[in-house]
Amino acid sequence: MSVSVLRSAWMIFSIAFSAEQPGPPALKGAPEPLPAVKNQRHFVVQLKLIEVDEQGRETVLGEPRLKTTGGNAGVSIDHPDGRRFEFVMKLSDRLGPGDELAPARPQATDSALKKLDQKIDLNLQQQSRKEVLREIGRRTGLSIAVDPESIRGIVDQMDSAMDLKVSAEPVADVLNRVIEPLNLEFIVKHDVVFIATAEKLLPAPEDFVVKTYSVVDLVKTGDPEKDALELAALTERIRTSVMPASWERKEAAATIRPFNSTLSIVVRQTVPGHAAIERLLDKLRRELPMKISD
Repeated sequence: MSVSVLRSAWMIFSIAFSAEQPGPPALKGAPEPLPAVKNQRHFVVQLKLIEVDEQGRETVLGEPRLKTTGGNAGVSIDHPDGRRFEFVMKLSDRLGPGDELAPARPQATDSALKKLDQKIDLNLQQQSRKEVLREIGRRTGLSIAVDPESIRGIVDQMDSAMDLKVSAEPVADVLNRVIEPLNLEFIVKHDVVFIATAEKLLPAPEDFVVKTYSVVDLVKTGDPEKDALELAALTERIRTSVMPASWERKEAAATIRPFNSTLSIVVRQTVPGHAAIERLLDKLRRELPMKISD
């Protein structure tokens, strides 16, 4: 998928089945739910329509509910700005001949992270950074969105020609090669890679995940003092190699702390940050017995 500079918001919606319980008031334009029939099984579908802006901020536009005894059903939402959203649901309690169950859709972020972990070969000459990002999106299927305000003062640099030759390199690392010289970063939300300045991409508290990484195999020498030095060196390498700006923010900063007693590192980072740490540790393990601090 090609790169886009966002001019309008992204629309997503999610469906959840629930037991019958009180819900929000009906929205304008939504059909009246079917009345409950005593002692008859019925289904309640809870819809959530979410608008996601260029920075990944979410706004709930509506949460209509509809009730059905098993037949087809639909719901529409009329937004005050004139937009109309229509959803149709079809229910079936059994599979027909030749039918197959659709595979469960993976979480959006998981899908994008898998693509970012893919190895890619590129040999591009005299291409603008925009064209390079577009080619990465085309090769990988990633949706890449660039915040227009973040590049307003660096349009010339985005359009300037560059050479890029990589072989079997993770897509995330290639992306960083392209955008880091411009002081840009990326986050992943809802299967979209958002590129902007660090200030625009400040993660929310719920975006952070705490993980403990055991690195005994990477730092243990048999001498406790040397082990502590190796652990400190590895911790610093993570700080300088993985999203360096994320550890230095005044607000919404990631954290990293080594524990000599267990030869482990506890990290509070975003999901893409943890993915980058895991790639780095995997690379170091493949390079053993080379010294980490070299």
